[in-house]
Amino acid sequence: MGKQLTAILVTTILSGCSTEAILDSARSASAERQVAESIARQRADAAARQTRLLKEEEDLRRQLDERRRRETAAGSMPAQVNPLSQVGIDGSPLRDPTSPLQATADEDKAKNTIYYEYDAYTVKAEYQPLLESQARQLMARPDAELTVEGNCDERGSREYNLALGQRRADAVKRALMLLGVPATQVKTVSFGSEHPASAGHSETDLASNRRSDMVYAGRGSSK
Repeated sequence: MGKQLTAILVTTILSGCSTEAILDSARSASAERQVAESIARQRADAAARQTRLLKEEEDLRRQLDERRRRETAAGSMPAQVNPLSQVGIDGSPLRDPTSPLQATADEDKAKNTIYYEYDAYTVKAEYQPLLESQARQLMARPDAELTVEGNCDERGSREYNLALGQRRADAVKRALMLLGVPATQVKTVSFGSEHPASAGHSETDLASNRRSDMVYAGRGSSK
C-alpha cells in the first residue's frame, strides 16, 4: 500500500494536481483496497461454511452406511413401526400408534426432539434411530408435513440465536432428506431463545433449550 500511495503522490505532483486532488486519489485507492479485502473475506467465510456443511453431510452418510452394514451383518432389517393392540388394559380403544399426527403434545416433546451441545448444530449419531423413524413415517404419508423448529438457550444475542436455531433446523431437514424424505415435506423455522422448554438458568435447563422440535402439521408447537 505504501508503494502504491507513493506512486500516486508522485504521479499527481508531476501532473500538476493540487494537494486536494492528491488526497482524493489516496483515499480512493484506500477505499478500493478495503472493498477488495471485504469481498475476499466474505468469499473465504462462504467457502468455509460450505466445506463445513459438506463434511457434516459426509459424516451423516458414513454413520448411516455403518448402521446399515451392522444390520445386514446381524441378518436383520431396519426396525419397522408395527401396530400395537387396539385395546388397552382397561379395555378402552387406543390411538393408532403408527400415526404421528395422533401423538399427544407430551409424546411429541419426548419423541420428536433433538438436543445439541452448546453453540453447536451437528446432529449427534444417537439420534439416527429417531431420524430414521421420522423418515419412514413421512415417506409412508406423502400428505404429511413436518416443521422443524430450531431453538437455543438464552446465551448469545437475539440475532445470533436466530441464526443458530435456523442452522439446527436445517441440519435436521438435511438429515431427513438424506434418508429419502422429499424436501417439500419438511419446513424449517427458528425461534432463537424465544420458546424455552425450561425457564430456569442451570446447565440442565439451558441444555433442554438447545433443541430442534419436529412438529407435524395440525399439531401446533411441541412446546
